[in-house]
Amino acid sequence: MAEPVDVANARSLALVGNYEDALGLLEKHLMADPHDADALLLKGNTLELFAYAPMRADELSYLNCQELAQAKNCYELILVVEPDHVNAMCDLANLYKAASDEAKCFALLKAAESVLLQDPLTNADALAELRDEIRDAIP
Repeated sequence: MAEPVDVANARSLALVGNYEDALGLLEKHLMADPHDADALLLKGNTLELFAYAPMRADELSYLNCQELAQAKNCYELILVVEPDHVNAMCDLANLYKAASDEAKCFALLKAAESVLLQDPLTNADALAELRDEIRDAIP
C-alpha cells in the first residue's frame, strides 16, 4: 500500500495550483490502493481544478472535457466502492449540472440528502448546504 504521505503531499500541491504534480502523486498512490475513496475524491477534485485553470482557458474545450470525464470516473468509482459517499455524490452532481443534465444532478443531490438524513443532528450544517444546492438544481 502506498504511503498516506502521497495523498497529503498531493493535497498540498493541488492547493497551490501544482495540479500535474499532484495528479502524479495520486496516480502513484492509486496504483497501490485503487479504491482509496479519499485519494479518488482528491484526484477528481484536482482534475476539475486543472480543467478550469485560468492558464488553460484558451485551450480547446475538448482538452478540458478529458479531465472532467476522468473526474467523473473517479466519483463514479467511489460510489461503486462506497455507495453512500456524500462528497462523491455532490461532486458528481455538480459535473452533471455543468453539463446541463439537471435530472441526474437532482437525483444525486436527493440521494446525498437521504444519506445525511440518517443522522440529521450531526449533519445539520451539511443538510442545510445540500438543500440550497437542491433548490438550485430543481429541473
